[in-house]
Parts: sequence; structure tokens; C-alpha cells
Amino acid sequence: MRHADGHYIPMLSQGTAVQNADGAVVEMIGTVTDLSDEANAYDQLVETQRTFRSLSDNVPGAIFQYLVEPNGIDAIKFMSSGCRDIWELSPEDIEEVPARIWDLVHEDDVVCMQDSVLKSAETMESVSYTHLRAHETRHDL
Repeated sequence: MRHADGHYIPMLSQGTAVQNADGAVVEMIGTVTDLSDEANAYDQLVETQRTFRSLSDNVPGAIFQYLVEPNGIDAIKFMSSGCRDIWELSPEDIEEVPARIWDLVHEDDVVCMQDSVLKSAETMESVSYTHLRAHETRHDL
């Protein structure tokens, strides 16, 4: 909606038609809600996310949010671009299938590393774990 001074205001209009006995629309009843506060909050959120992404992409290593659901299913909700240097995978690849990074942990370290992550989830304390990376064996034909 255009304000009297010329700027636009985001609005939500909702209504319903009132019909007479013949089915003809005789009036509209509804509401109009100013969404300026919501639009401003959204813009601030987008800017905050952009700033965080920029900062996290300039930190060595990977910054990520790792979640473990009560049923044991894990998810990565955020992964910084530093993951490329560590796991040679894109943030999108890891967020889509978190098991991709577990597949890169050496088999001798998987159980201990998973235990340390679960302990961190239970205690809400930081986790730091040094592990070996599994390497693929490549053969030239």
C-alpha cells in the first residue's frame, strides 16, 4: 500500500465476501494489517545472516551447527565454507547428508568421536577431538 508521503507499506489484506439471499455479493468484510515491523525484522535477519556468513567464511577451519535428535538422527543446520579445506566437500553437500563427514573419519576413531559429540550434546560443553582422516585408495588402471 502506498503511504501519503509516497513510500510503500507492506500490508496483509484478508477478507470475505458477504452474499445476500440471491448469492450476489453485497459487501466485503475484512482486515488490513501493517507488516512493516515484520518486514524490517526480516531485513535485519537477512543482514545478520549475511554478516555471520561473511565472518565464518573468513575463519580458518569449519564452523558448524551439528544437531542430534532424540531418535539419534543427526543434522547439520549450518556449515561454513572452511569445510572445503578440511573435508573437500561443499557446505551444501555436508548439510544435505551429514554422514559424508563421518565417512571421512578413520574407522579407529569413529566410535570415540561420536561418543565425544554425544557427551557434548548432553552437557552442552564444547567438544575438541583430534582424529585421523580416512583416505580413499585410488588405483590407476
